[in-house]
Amino acid sequence: MHILADKPYVIRSGSESYFSKSLLLSLDALTSEQLHHPLTIAVSPGERTIVFCAIYNPVTYRSIGVSWNGHREIDWQALGQKVSLKINCIQNLHQDEIQISANITASEIHAVLIAQSDTYLAQLNWTPEHGREYLQQKYGKRSRLQLTHTEILEFIDYLKLQLTQNCST
Repeated sequence: MHILADKPYVIRSGSESYFSKSLLLSLDALTSEQLHHPLTIAVSPGERTIVFCAIYNPVTYRSIGVSWNGHREIDWQALGQKVSLKINCIQNLHQDEIQISANITASEIHAVLIAQSDTYLAQLNWTPEHGREYLQQKYGKRSRLQLTHTEILEFIDYLKLQLTQNCST
């Protein structure tokens, strides 16, 4: 990753920062194919303590155009989850050397997420009953197939957290 700035900056990328929001808008505007190629993240100053993010193609130095119109009405958490889903799917498919198309279907995404959760469940030695119990308690659902994309991403994040906690103990 290359980050381009006119001077050194400390980037506080909390969920409410303009940098984070402009990064999310830019990543959302990118296609899966564009995310496979190197990108340059540029920090551009705003007023006083505000910095924005712009993403460029490092070869053509063309900026990924984003619109701030209606930014106050955007559900930033949902947008973050959408971008995370897009990036996670690309990473997982790339790791498995599977080509991803820009027109990936919802069922294909769900299948990738189920497979990813299978890996983590096996690493944690969770039984199917243990998994069902957790899903029932957390989401009121008995199967990962019933989870929304957001819910299964949350579940995967929870499993990763359990793995890291197991590794550190």
